[in-house]
Order: sequence, then C-alpha cells, then structure tokens
Amino acid sequence: MRLYINSNESGIADSRLLFRTSNLLGEVIWHREDVPTDKPNDQKTAIAAARLVVAALPE
Repeated sequence: MRLYINSNESGIADSRLLFRTSNLLGEVIWHREDVPTDKPNDQKTAIAAARLVVAALPE
C-alpha cells in the first residue's frame, strides 16, 4: 500500500488474485484508490476480486 502525499489515512493498494481452472492459470491485479490504511487487503477484498474473475469467465 502506498499512502497519498497529503494523507496518512488513505492511499493506493494493489491486490493480486491467482486462480486456476481445469485448463487455465491466471492472475488478476486489482488497483484500488482511496483505501483506508487499517485493512488494505482483507478477506472481503479477496472475495470481491474472485467474484470479478468468475463473472468474466465464460460458462
């Protein structure tokens, strides 16, 4: 996480999600802004990123 120059309460965070299906390995990097410093990467972030990947995959 990188803090904004004028703030010590929020910043920019990148979350990385690695996934595998039967014949595909993938990596998604989710760039987020205005992230609070207390929990930049938590379980809710991982679940939200996984939902983005599942929604983008064909059936």
